[in-house]
Amino acid sequence: FIEEELLIDEAYFPGEDDEEIDDDDDGEEEWEDYLFDDFEDDFFWEEDDEYNDFEAGEEWKQLSDDFAMSNMGSIDTLYIYNTSRTLAATVLQWAETINPKNITPDFNEFIGNVLKIGAKIAGGYSFGFDRNFLGGNIAYTKKALYCSNDALMILQRDLKGSSFITQKKYYYFHEQIFTLRNDIGIYIQELRE
Repeated sequence: FIEEELLIDEAYFPGEDDEEIDDDDDGEEEWEDYLFDDFEDDFFWEEDDEYNDFEAGEEWKQLSDDFAMSNMGSIDTLYIYNTSRTLAATVLQWAETINPKNITPDFNEFIGNVLKIGAKIAGGYSFGFDRNFLGGNIAYTKKALYCSNDALMILQRDLKGSSFITQKKYYYFHEQIFTLRNDIGIYIQELRE
């Protein structure tokens, strides 16, 4: 099919004919000068400025969770995802300071649950917000909620009062996980609406 098209259409080769076309453009320039003499150059710049202002005004939308919860959004703008990543990094930095002799299965389970929160949120987000796939998003996000509940329970039941966690660090982790858990619950409720 392509060969037939090539045989039918004449190939274009730049040559002397192009120079003749350039000579004919002189009349067009005079016509354009006549049309655009009445307009100020500022008029066109103002229009561009308005366009740029409009585009700049769109940036605030990317910071909102409504934008993050759309098919045009990015998970990097989703508040609960960023909070879970920050919490995971903080918990990992703290875990590196713990003496290996003090590491227990409960300690490992706590760390694992905190790390899974962000992963499950990302897994849910990957399904998107289309009505047909919203159930998958909700299911994965609920797994993040379960992980945050488990991490909170282990922190309260098993790690509280341990020799390797200070009271200040305990309260900090408790507050962060508790708040994140509540935010995930609200996010799931918003997905259902």
